[in-house]
Amino acid sequence: MNLSLYWLSLVGSLKKVNAALEVLSAEEIRSEISTSKVLKDLFGDKTKQMIETSSDHYLLDKLDTLYKKDIKLICRDDRHFPERLRQKEVCPPLVLYCKGDTELLDTKGIAVVGTRICSRYGKEMAEKFASAFAEAGLTVISGLATGVDAYAHATAIKYGKTLAVLGGGLDNITPVTNLTLADKIEQNGLIVTEYPPEFFPTKYSFPERNRIISGLSMGVLVVEAGEKSGSLITANFALEQNREVFALPGNVGLLKSVGTNELIKKGQAMLVTSPEDIFTALGFDGAIRQKNIAISLDFFEKKLYNFLLDGEKHYDEIVAKIKMAPSELAPMLLSLEIRGVIMRLPGNYYKISR
Repeated sequence: MNLSLYWLSLVGSLKKVNAALEVLSAEEIRSEISTSKVLKDLFGDKTKQMIETSSDHYLLDKLDTLYKKDIKLICRDDRHFPERLRQKEVCPPLVLYCKGDTELLDTKGIAVVGTRICSRYGKEMAEKFASAFAEAGLTVISGLATGVDAYAHATAIKYGKTLAVLGGGLDNITPVTNLTLADKIEQNGLIVTEYPPEFFPTKYSFPERNRIISGLSMGVLVVEAGEKSGSLITANFALEQNREVFALPGNVGLLKSVGTNELIKKGQAMLVTSPEDIFTALGFDGAIRQKNIAISLDFFEKKLYNFLLDGEKHYDEIVAKIKMAPSELAPMLLSLEIRGVIMRLPGNYYKISR
């Protein structure tokens, strides 16, 4: 644990701290803050607080409080700090406060974001894409806001893993309507923030956290967004960070679709209509589309599953391919349907569930 980096995260402006860290180490800043005129000029009215909080005793007491709350702290120089957040364009946070499975910080992930007051279409698309990503083994990343974020998180938990990035501290999760969802994410995924537990979110901290949402991801999907939606800020961060941006086309008559349609119109986002579009764009044409659920299938179930990856198939085609007696095939199809692996369509066709 780097106490000096932790100390800087508590008291300094991130941009000013990063500027200082270009010429001095965190330890040097901590030891020289009380005597260096250059540092005093840089940090201004923060200097007094920085001096008062620089002792080991103060910092170790703070760390003990985190430990008692089961909060994991990862500093920027820690080997567990995610590589994607080290990129200069992300403006790397000094520390990350985490609850849950910190292994998810370095997994392949896709951000799913959108308006807080979404339409039924927005809800359905958030759930459709989040389930496909999670089933494919990708971590679904979002901001735990109401609307698209919440639907994406809740769906991802059912099929795989999700990671929520907060705009405040872990003791001040907002909105309160998402507290139950936050508990589920903590148990089955990861909640992360750069802010100390007691920090209450502000109108500035939400946009700041969006750079971490995009920074942790390989690409950002904007499901539905109005003209001034916060998810457009995430998309802009993604472009600056050289991440892929995807957007779903929306009804041109709805205000909730203005933002996504503009992203597409300006060429800032790739128009997508299915999860397959994103898998292809990110180069996941092969194994990534083999859902995790396939691992638990037996030989014949897996053979059927792989056969249906090419698209829907008629019952007769399945019989010919799988080479099972109808008396054995019918119970297997029913079992897979009940388990949510496949769907039966009109005309006796079958396809993989999405």
